[in-house]
Amino acid sequence: MAGRLFAIANEIRRNKVLAARITGRKSEEAVGRANEIIIDNVRKQVVRTEYKDDDDGNYSLCLYLSANECVEVQWNTNVHADRTVGLVRKEENHSGFYWVVDYYATDGRQVIDTVSDPHLTDVPVFLSGSLRITGTPETVFSLHVENGRVAGADAKEHTLSISYLGKPMKSE
Repeated sequence: MAGRLFAIANEIRRNKVLAARITGRKSEEAVGRANEIIIDNVRKQVVRTEYKDDDDGNYSLCLYLSANECVEVQWNTNVHADRTVGLVRKEENHSGFYWVVDYYATDGRQVIDTVSDPHLTDVPVFLSGSLRITGTPETVFSLHVENGRVAGADAKEHTLSISYLGKPMKSE
């Protein structure tokens, strides 16, 4: 447990330095703006990140807001990186991951469940919003969801914005 806490503290410290270098701001100010998620108008800091490399440019990233609360994003770098992707429609057939944006509350409930796979017609896309990914998790990496509005798994409308800049830890 102590080793895990030490790794989390090191990741936060490393991301503060990286964000400050890139944005030219003081590390606290840069990370405050770079590593936060706004869910239903509530700002939450990203406390830990883990990614999984699923080969062929496919990635999964968990942005943890607490031990149990997280936003999970999946994408394919060939299809989604270095461009702005609309979140309001299913994608055309392609190889690799389709984008996914999910949110799990602290009690483990999946509040937001979205996917752009055209074969999964029972899983919604966003009502509004865009996704922008730059780089890969092995390097300095950024992920942004802007103006996200979605009908949640709880049948309520939710808003979601993500601003992440850093180098996440690789999942074991």
